[in-house]
Amino acid sequence: MIKLVKKYNPRSYEYDQYLDDHITGVKRSWHDILKPAMIENFDLSTDTITEISDLVAMHDNSKFDDEEYYPYLNYFYPSEGCPKDEKKFNIAWNHHQKCNPHHWQYWMLISDDHPEPECLDMPLKYIAEMCCDWHSFSKKNPKSTAYAWWNDNKDKIKVSAKTARTIDALVEYLKEPLK
Repeated sequence: MIKLVKKYNPRSYEYDQYLDDHITGVKRSWHDILKPAMIENFDLSTDTITEISDLVAMHDNSKFDDEEYYPYLNYFYPSEGCPKDEKKFNIAWNHHQKCNPHHWQYWMLISDDHPEPECLDMPLKYIAEMCCDWHSFSKKNPKSTAYAWWNDNKDKIKVSAKTARTIDALVEYLKEPLK
């Protein structure tokens, strides 16, 4: 794979700032809210908490890879020379979902034998990261908490019944927006 050299431009700066704010929001949602709540209210091992902390520390690293960075940049920050390209963005978004188990779409089994995708159970560590991902947007929009996001979108999100129960439990701690 050939790595492209990222040249400074205002669009890249703005997108990099967005990524930094988002990833910081995910980390704060974990460290300030969900981690303490899970330690206090769930019977979890230190290893499990450490695993989730490690995942959160590496959150969305694939967005810095060429397969995702430029299609996202051009889609959300288009310019005359780099127009919005929905097809390239969709390929990048699919790549992101398939490389990041904190997305519920990662856990959809598409089989030649069954016409409908099967929802596999998500492990707790990825559910926790996903909820923090959703909650990160509450810093800019206080109405966009993980709790609100889940309750507004759960009819469109396809997860197993077990995963849905776990999400229900975790988002209870993510009702208040990040400050």
